[in-house]
Amino acid sequence: DSEVRIGARAFFYCNCDTLTVPKNLKSISSTQVFNSVKHVIFEEGATRVPAYIMYGNKALLSFTIPDTVTLIAEHAFDKTNMKVNTFTLPSNIQRLGLAAFQTVEIDYLTIPKSLQDVSSTVVFGSVKHVSFEEGMKVIPSSVMLESSASHSLIWAQIPASVTVIGNKSFGNCSSYTDTYFMGNAEQWAKVNIGTGNDYLKNSEVHFGIVPGVDD
Repeated sequence: DSEVRIGARAFFYCNCDTLTVPKNLKSISSTQVFNSVKHVIFEEGATRVPAYIMYGNKALLSFTIPDTVTLIAEHAFDKTNMKVNTFTLPSNIQRLGLAAFQTVEIDYLTIPKSLQDVSSTVVFGSVKHVSFEEGMKVIPSSVMLESSASHSLIWAQIPASVTVIGNKSFGNCSSYTDTYFMGNAEQWAKVNIGTGNDYLKNSEVHFGIVPGVDD
């Protein structure tokens, strides 16, 4: 399939309830394109969510991303001010771009073991609880790094398979209080925790306990 590209403000004044994004859309203008899309569905077989695709679209209520996606590019859902109860990243995700979910409020986020690379600056603007998939060995650097204005993350569930936590994986998370490690104390002591994770290091660690939805 040939690649599809969209220019600046191409659909800014179009009243659209549900938008299906074709899998061959590779890029759009780095300014706002959509203004009134309520629901966006990325076609099965897509491998990327293009940069700026929903940037500034404050009408957005939901998005559906297939497991074939390996990249969610920079500012994809930034400035949308969405509120999401639970969200699981695509099972084949490998990379997250700068500010991809900067202003999206997420209560419960699940990150699959496939994630390898994250922008070195803030990706998620407001996540309260995060769980990493069993089988993940390295929690990427800066994955939950918060801006000076957010301070939302409360706890993380970390599988026993993790052996390395990257630099600033939990940077600036001043509201962070609890770590739920699915292994034992001996395994936790062997985890290599990078710099910039003071709030994680000072949190209360629970071993082999799955956090409840009200925790």
